[in-house]
Amino acid sequence: MKNFMKNFNNATNHGILTRLCSVYMRKEETQMSKKKWYAVKKGLQVGIFETWSECEAVTKGYPQAEYKSFSTREEADAYICGEDVHLNKIKQDLHQGYLVAYVDGSFNNETDEFSYGVLIFDKNSNEIELYEKFKHKDYGQSKNIAGEIYGVLVALDWALSHEYSKIKIYHDYEGLSKWATGEWKANKEVSKHYIKVLKEKFYGYIDYEFVKVKGHSNNPYNDKADKLAEQAIKGNKKIITSANSFTVTDFTQSNADKLIETIRVY
Repeated sequence: MKNFMKNFNNATNHGILTRLCSVYMRKEETQMSKKKWYAVKKGLQVGIFETWSECEAVTKGYPQAEYKSFSTREEADAYICGEDVHLNKIKQDLHQGYLVAYVDGSFNNETDEFSYGVLIFDKNSNEIELYEKFKHKDYGQSKNIAGEIYGVLVALDWALSHEYSKIKIYHDYEGLSKWATGEWKANKEVSKHYIKVLKEKFYGYIDYEFVKVKGHSNNPYNDKADKLAEQAIKGNKKIITSANSFTVTDFTQSNADKLIETIRVY
């Protein structure tokens, strides 16, 4: 009995210690992910600073000071040197044969509409902007996440229809990759739909790779995808042209009828 209790206590203490270590490691990872680097391009002193107080000390009161905060040292260094670290990565991806897509989503609480915004870079470095809004009773419960899911599917469809064999998808919501790899279980209707379409339409037909980026962190291409999604929610129309056709986003039957009537008049 004494040996049993001793082993039980050791196991219990070990379990507690393991949980404490796990909590500590998660806390450390969270603190690291929240760390900022302050890059001062124009101020009393030019350079990279690790705290806001240091940055403020060399920029406050300085005429037309130029500075930004970044989540990585690499981005901060690139800003100082006048480089675009995100564009450099896109160019590397294109050189390796990837189609590149940034995806994001938006949601309108008043109308229960969700939307996607997709910024595509083709093999010639051309930027293609895609965005559209939807309304779905079940999918809308997931709000902007539904839009991000649609964005991934649209990007994959675009890649496949333009005969690309692989695509790299940049996104800021980790569920997009976690569901696709099976790390997260799909519980909501829209995430179940997402997995179903990935398996039935794209798996085995095109290689897709996900890259998680931090939202609202001075990444101009992720920000642009976000703005495209917002633009779709607002109903702003855009003509998207290709070699043999064109598409007008958010074009309704009423719009078509008015266009036909205008053509008849002239």
